[in-house]
Amino acid sequence: MINRAELYLPGGSNYWENKNITENLKKISRYSLTLIEGRSGYGKTKQVAKFFHKNYPKSSYWYSLKSKTDIFEFWEKLVSFLEVDYADKFERAKKIITQFKVGEIQGEEFIESLIKVLADFEKDIFLVVDNFELISLSNDFCFYFELFIDMLENNFHLIIINQGYINYPKFDYWELMAKAMKIEDKEFILDSYQIEELLLLEYKLCLSKSEIRQIKEISEGWILVVDLIARRVKEGVGLEEILNDKASFKVIFTYLKYEVLDKLSDDPTLKEFLLKTSILRNLNTDICNKLLEIDNSQEIIQELINRGVFIYKEEKNIFRYHNIFQSFLREEANDFYDMKSLQQRVREVYEELNFYEDLAYHVLDTEEDKEIINLINKNADRWLANKEFNLLEKCLDHLSEDKIASNPRLLIYQGNLYLKNDEIDNALRIYLRAEDMLVNEEDELMIKVLFKIAKIYSFLMSRNLLVYIDKLNKFKESFSEAERRELLYLRIIENIIDSNLKEAEKRLADDQVEEEFYKELKAYICLIKGNSKECQELIDSLELEDKSFCDYRLSYTITLPVVIRLIRGEKYEALEYIWNKKSNRGGLIEEFFKYYLSNVYEFLGLKGYEDLKNSYLNFKAVLDSKKLNLFWHEFELRAKSLLADSFYGKGGQSIENCLKDLKLLEERNYKFLSSMISRVIATSCYFKGDRESCSYYLEESKDKLMSLNNRMYLASTLLLLALVNYKDENKESCYKYLRQGLEIIKEEGCDQLLIKSSMLGFRDPNRIIPMLIEAKKNNIESEYINKILKKIDLASFNRAPGYSLKIKAFGRFELYRDKYKVDSSEWKRKNARELFKLFLVNYDKMIPRDRICDILWPDKDQKSAVHSFNVSLNSLNKILEPDRKSRTDSYFIVKEGLNYGLSNQFSYFYDVKTFEELIERGNKARDEIIRINYYKKAVDLYQGDFLAGDLYSDFITRERERLENLFLEVADEVLAYYYDNQEYKASIKLANRILKIDKFFERAYLYKMKSYDQINRREFAIKTYQVCKKVLEEDLNISPNSNIENYYHSIII
Repeated sequence: MINRAELYLPGGSNYWENKNITENLKKISRYSLTLIEGRSGYGKTKQVAKFFHKNYPKSSYWYSLKSKTDIFEFWEKLVSFLEVDYADKFERAKKIITQFKVGEIQGEEFIESLIKVLADFEKDIFLVVDNFELISLSNDFCFYFELFIDMLENNFHLIIINQGYINYPKFDYWELMAKAMKIEDKEFILDSYQIEELLLLEYKLCLSKSEIRQIKEISEGWILVVDLIARRVKEGVGLEEILNDKASFKVIFTYLKYEVLDKLSDDPTLKEFLLKTSILRNLNTDICNKLLEIDNSQEIIQELINRGVFIYKEEKNIFRYHNIFQSFLREEANDFYDMKSLQQRVREVYEELNFYEDLAYHVLDTEEDKEIINLINKNADRWLANKEFNLLEKCLDHLSEDKIASNPRLLIYQGNLYLKNDEIDNALRIYLRAEDMLVNEEDELMIKVLFKIAKIYSFLMSRNLLVYIDKLNKFKESFSEAERRELLYLRIIENIIDSNLKEAEKRLADDQVEEEFYKELKAYICLIKGNSKECQELIDSLELEDKSFCDYRLSYTITLPVVIRLIRGEKYEALEYIWNKKSNRGGLIEEFFKYYLSNVYEFLGLKGYEDLKNSYLNFKAVLDSKKLNLFWHEFELRAKSLLADSFYGKGGQSIENCLKDLKLLEERNYKFLSSMISRVIATSCYFKGDRESCSYYLEESKDKLMSLNNRMYLASTLLLLALVNYKDENKESCYKYLRQGLEIIKEEGCDQLLIKSSMLGFRDPNRIIPMLIEAKKNNIESEYINKILKKIDLASFNRAPGYSLKIKAFGRFELYRDKYKVDSSEWKRKNARELFKLFLVNYDKMIPRDRICDILWPDKDQKSAVHSFNVSLNSLNKILEPDRKSRTDSYFIVKEGLNYGLSNQFSYFYDVKTFEELIERGNKARDEIIRINYYKKAVDLYQGDFLAGDLYSDFITRERERLENLFLEVADEVLAYYYDNQEYKASIKLANRILKIDKFFERAYLYKMKSYDQINRREFAIKTYQVCKKVLEEDLNISPNSNIENYYHSIII
């Protein structure tokens, strides 16, 4: 029999606990049999031993098989645990087994007798049999074993640990009858979270997310490898060194030789299969059969899997080795075979069976430049057509820069890869270099590179396109049909660049034009013509999903949805579109998105003039550095810069630049662009008070737009003309232009021009409200105007000041009338200011007058309090509307009976309202990027405590605390996002902001510590812990939570 010591649980009680395995093991008391399957080194023994040490230390027994075991030995070892605590039962069991060995009892009688011995325990008994794969699974054994499991009593539980897989036909039945359960090896494969937890708790190591991902990739969740890496890192070896040094895994190779390869010595066929197929990328059964000249690869692979070999199924007939196991096998194969001959044979097999992708990876393994270049030349076009970009990228990565730079064909392929990754400027740079090398060539390669360059210039709407169309015309006689169609496309875009829309539309009608190209170019033409509805329909009908930017013909197609949304005043929708498309990969396209993003932020009040102006300057610097001749974008940029200067009342020389642009555009007959520049110049003149010049340029713009039949832009221009004449008190002209504008707006269904802050309409629609109210009084489109005013809850108003308020309550209180900041000296009555702040706290509701009096004048009698209220309200209205005539209704503070409050939100921008709106939109967002971006903007907007200077008003204090809690909730999420995405400096900065507000916010301390550690500032991480510990102990008499303590200990050991 066996030594008593062998029956005790092995060590492992102090090892890291895999909670997933523990949850499964908690169920074992329900089953007679638990089968635990897993490959070698998966941590089966340690995890099971830890569980029993913790949960059943006195009722569990363990036996590890050491060698091949026959049926009689198994039963002897099975009952040997009885000798420890149940001597009488042990003697009875020994006698039964002896009778079975000599043939005195057979079959069911033997099992029934044994079961009687194992019955009637006073408690549940758990017997673990490890290394069950050493059992010889003969038919006789299976027969007796199945009888044994069928008859087992409920309080006896057999747990089998097996390396590999056991195919018991009856196991499914046992599972169905709740007699047995299985824990499969996939449960022991660690995910990234478990690896991170193991490293922290077992080794006191805290690695970054990217380092955890690297370990997960190389280990594939194999705990043996994770343990090895952790020990080496603990010894001070760098992770990169470990992962890149093959010698790091020598000990694993030795382990695999003993635990896997040597155990297959009974079947040389299996060992030969492993070694020879180790040089294959995947174990495709057809490839394996061909290579080894056999027809049973599928059966061999299944046998190896059953034996616990590190082979995983990918899909039908395709398997793969664990990457470390494969490296081990290849090293072993070098000792047995001529690898050069084997490599050649594999290459032949791949070619014979047309497995080109596998052939590519195989050739890359050889690292022979000549072979790789031949492979690229033969397959690159097909890879690109099939979007197998990774193959081409891997091949080019194996070649030196000099090798690529000396070969124009390779340069073109490299440019194609840049293009597929949306690195437009890099692709163009590479193509231009290839063109220089082919300058004296007149072959198909030169034609190819010229088309590549021309297509990029057309995408960017650069006038350089015209030069390359001329170059291509020299080769047009040798063009293929596809190349002739491509030239047609380039000419259509040339027409658009030249503002020759008539010719562009004529060519678009050509039968050769494909539907997607037609829709894209037609959409842009519709925008120029002011038909935003059709433009939107065309954009919506394009197959935009899963496309890279270079799949579009015009860069404007990418940003058209932004423009349309801004024209409609749908600012949040524009924001979400950009966030969805923005890639953070850098490059020219990314700069376009940054540029549009700054515009949307400014529209929403999230950024001011300085931020907007800086974004324009940065974008201009990018365009200047690229020297791409992007004149459309350059004109637009100068125009927007002038608009910003004008709206914010800033100086600058923008108007002189725009006047030069206007002259140039008119010389070239670019009507659409010149009409836009005329409008911008007119707007600048309006804000400067030069309404005569304003009218002149608006009339110019109107005439150009009429010739283009651009009705939406025309409507907007007519509204501007109406407003200028309204200001000049020229009612006849005002109403003429207003009627014309409103007629178009009604027909086109673009009410947003009147009531939303938009790119095409008014930055502040409040500017035209007085004009609309006056027109309504004079029966000018009164029914329609009343309908419009109803949409913004202004139908009952009989006057308006013509501007909105901007209110900043985060940090120090600031109030702006239009662009002008209200000076503190204007607040002649303190109570007027307090009243306004009370309205701000309740910005979305009306407050009864008596409630206002109770809050602001609690010590006064009702009559005195009402008097104080009336005086304060009158003073407040004078501050908000200095030019309001007496006895006229207030525009910003409204009254409903004896209830008072801020008027509808159309009339003011309030940072608190926007803050809450951003959070609400973030909460509703399904996409994480959108959600986090909304939270980030909310965090940015929170520029300090609510009304920071007001310390003694209860209603302000309550609101301050509510908003502070809102901030902390979203800041906590943003903090985690920054850390997870390795934005460590941003994480530290935000943690500091959080702790300034709430010094007990433990997660902020934790992320601050972790972020400092990740940027190799361990001393600051330790200092952060010390501050945290001191604050919590001194102020709250508590210690930092376990996460902080564990992390601290991980960085000081």
